[in-house]
Amino acid sequence: MTDYFKILQLPRLPWIENTEVSKKHLELSKLWHPDKFHTADQKQKNEAEARYSEINQAQQIISNPSSRIRHLLTLESSSPPSVVDQLPNAVMDLFMEVEKILRQFESCIKEKETLSNPLLKMNVVQRAMDLAEPTQVVMEKLRGYQDQLLNELKSLSSNWSEPTPRSHLASLEEIYRSLTHIDKWIQKINEKQFQAQMP
Repeated sequence: MTDYFKILQLPRLPWIENTEVSKKHLELSKLWHPDKFHTADQKQKNEAEARYSEINQAQQIISNPSSRIRHLLTLESSSPPSVVDQLPNAVMDLFMEVEKILRQFESCIKEKETLSNPLLKMNVVQRAMDLAEPTQVVMEKLRGYQDQLLNELKSLSSNWSEPTPRSHLASLEEIYRSLTHIDKWIQKINEKQFQAQMP
């Protein structure tokens, strides 16, 4: 199994500052950039391309908190974590608010699809725009909870040790499940809001 922490020469931790990831990525990219190997033999060129690609893949995975946690949990337990297990009550409460906003945007999108009159379509678009304030309230709650989860990651990281205690892995998996859902909901709301407010 590929260890992307090792590829970037970074410690295997739940939290790593993006500046540190970027710094390592830049160092290693310069070292293995295929342009540096244009006069090398084919074997060395192939190795440089493979290493360069691996370094970029590692940067994408380690710089994103959700994918970094998923990768860390997979390395520690030899299988990817589940996202469908029981979610904390706070996340379930947010889910109800998210669903309400998404249903309203979806209703506007579907209604627009049935209309050919531009004026009637604009009325629906205005209805979608009127959802801006309640949407902002939900998004602020989601981002607030997202920040809380990232702070929990930092705290967990400061107490991380090898070998990793089972309690740490259980806490990390719960953070991963919550963070994955929050990320997905933020993306979904942004998508549906954009679609609903398009004339």
